[in-house]
Amino acid sequence: MNFKKTFDYIVLFFSIVTVVLICALGVALFGVYQGLLYGLILTLFFGVIIAIGLWSQRVKKIIKSSPVAMDSMSKNEIIEIPLVESLKKYEFNAWPIVIALIVVLFVLNFQFILNDFEYSFGNIFFWLNAIIISIFSTAIIFLRIDLNKKKDLLKLSPVRRVLFTHEGMHLPFEMITQSGVVFALKYQQPDIFIPWNEIQSWEVYPGGGKSPSQFSLGLTGDSKKYCRTLGLLGIVRTSEISLHEERILNFASQHLSCDIRIRS
Repeated sequence: MNFKKTFDYIVLFFSIVTVVLICALGVALFGVYQGLLYGLILTLFFGVIIAIGLWSQRVKKIIKSSPVAMDSMSKNEIIEIPLVESLKKYEFNAWPIVIALIVVLFVLNFQFILNDFEYSFGNIFFWLNAIIISIFSTAIIFLRIDLNKKKDLLKLSPVRRVLFTHEGMHLPFEMITQSGVVFALKYQQPDIFIPWNEIQSWEVYPGGGKSPSQFSLGLTGDSKKYCRTLGLLGIVRTSEISLHEERILNFASQHLSCDIRIRS
């Protein structure tokens, strides 16, 4: 089953349902002609925004797959990239959360002062401050616990590097997206291995919003255990990867059975 294609059909179905519901609401509020007009204008407005987003990530270039015969391939040829900069993200820094807490408390209590509210131990505003401080404190604790788990996993394999060989890719968990990280933490694997023959698609994304710039791989076979439902795994294009990106893509194209699609 092609989960990606199925997902596209699901998105299309719910898009049509959304348009129908918006138009139906417009008709109920303003009558048939005016309601349809308002509904279509509203859906067109948001449709244009979505279309611009999709256009910004259109396929700009395709690197054709050009597999090299195994007997003519150098099995000693590898690409090895040490990771240094990407490890810094596991250094815990609570200051952004503390500053956000101070700002929230200042704004909240400033409103209390402006309205001449009195504080007491049993006052609702006292407990509101206490709840906010507790929420931020809990966030700090959980973030610290999560980072400590990842740092402990790093200790199992102190030398951090990416390897591309004729067999496949050896990837440190800290440079793959969340589904792979969850697997690595659960089974205490600081590195994962993906053979070339289990990669059925490879796309290069520039990133946007909360999604990092990445190589998005469609995986099959045993490698799907690193993915979520859609069978996709991302390799974050860290500063170390970016320096060798052209070489990596050319090397990969010699081993993949699929083309590499580069999106703008």
